[in-house]
Amino acid sequence: WALLADVLPIALYLIAYIGIGTRQLLGLSRKRVALVYGAFAALSGLFMLVVPPTAVGGSQGYFGAAFTLFGFAFALRRRHPGASHLLGVSALLFGAALVFRSVDETLCESLPHGTHWAWHLLNGAVVACSLRAAILLDAEHKAQARLRASR
Repeated sequence: WALLADVLPIALYLIAYIGIGTRQLLGLSRKRVALVYGAFAALSGLFMLVVPPTAVGGSQGYFGAAFTLFGFAFALRRRHPGASHLLGVSALLFGAALVFRSVDETLCESLPHGTHWAWHLLNGAVVACSLRAAILLDAEHKAQARLRASR
């Protein structure tokens, strides 16, 4: 149960955010959303096959999510630089969180509290930054719709 409590909320957030990110933030069709989910699953699966769990403390399944966040930041860089920046920060924070999760087991003997707490703390910052990016884009889209309606 502890493993599920550790992994499930983060995984569910990432899966939901990919759907929101591709549909609402990037404005892709449902068919393309499905393609992004497929690419995410393939990338995550590839990391699971290629990267030995012992090398990264079992964190290899999350690598696809970090690349997906970077992909969102890259896709929005010209049209929405503020949101792109926030998503880039989210991706960097998630990468740092993965480092702490990956080294936790190795460092547990030398650090009394390990580093797993940093994984959770940084994931909270990832959620905050990525949600802020979504809110920023939503406000921008609504402002553009009001401007179009007023013409």
